[in-house]
Amino acid sequence: MKILSLNINNFGVYEAPNRYKAEGILHYISDKSLDIVILQEFRKSDVGNLFLEELDKRGWVVKYPKHPFKKDTCEKDYKVQSHVIALISKELKDYEIVNPIINSKSQMWPRWIGIDISNLQIVGVHIPSWNQRPTDSEYYWEDMLSYFDSTIANKVIIIGDMNVYEKGTNSKKKFYELIDKGLEDLWRKSVINNKAFIINEDSIERKCDDKDKLTYKNITRIDYALGVSDITISKMIIDDSTLKFTDHSALLLYIDNK
Repeated sequence: MKILSLNINNFGVYEAPNRYKAEGILHYISDKSLDIVILQEFRKSDVGNLFLEELDKRGWVVKYPKHPFKKDTCEKDYKVQSHVIALISKELKDYEIVNPIINSKSQMWPRWIGIDISNLQIVGVHIPSWNQRPTDSEYYWEDMLSYFDSTIANKVIIIGDMNVYEKGTNSKKKFYELIDKGLEDLWRKSVINNKAFIINEDSIERKCDDKDKLTYKNITRIDYALGVSDITISKMIIDDSTLKFTDHSALLLYIDNK
């Protein structure tokens, strides 16, 4: 199974999304033969709607976060905050979209999405920055820890923009709590097992031994894939070529889900 996570930064800016950047991201996704795509910072707009229409033409099913306690989704609300969406290949069958939140105190449900498939649960996330939204960040991490304690899935992957970079912040402490509960940093695992690669803006794939490869503007590492120890990785890539269209590098995770 091939999974992509990318923060698309609303195709440039919130006030005037850039159609050129949306087209670049669309072509990037289409060229990768992916099964599941998690996009962060998507918001409905004229450009966003055209993007969704093209995805449908190219064989993608678009799925939206579900409210944890109501039947609401982000699908029809043009004023909803920036949220995550999941793109599912039409060739992928027998899956269910779930909301992993157990009992959230925040209004961050549009920034979570879960996909149950076979014995695997993939959770796409966009965690608020501790510096900008400390209360929402704290509640989100509480939800994350509660989710992992309560999940019955045999295998779990949590992937996305976690805004974790500054040591000593509450979010960094919560991140380490999650690791202590049994999740592994799948990029570091890939480096150790010689299955980590990078793609620079020249689009050439190379092996990588940097356990802390930067993912945001080549300044910080805030995008992660975490998983239980029995996740079998065939390859993981941090792709900097997406920096032409957004401010994040893409995470590409190739796993054996048999």
